[in-house]
Amino acid sequence: MAASIADAVIAAAALAAGASDDFRPLQPGAYASFTVLGVLIGAAG
Repeated sequence: MAASIADAVIAAAALAAGASDDFRPLQPGAYASFTVLGVLIGAAG
């Protein structure tokens, strides 16, 4: 899914810029589930 790939790129850029590895919103499990949910709601909407 393109949205999840974009999220991963943004998270990787944030980590490369010095964001902490412990920051949970930058972990794939945190952003991928909400991205998929948002895409599904948007498609239904």
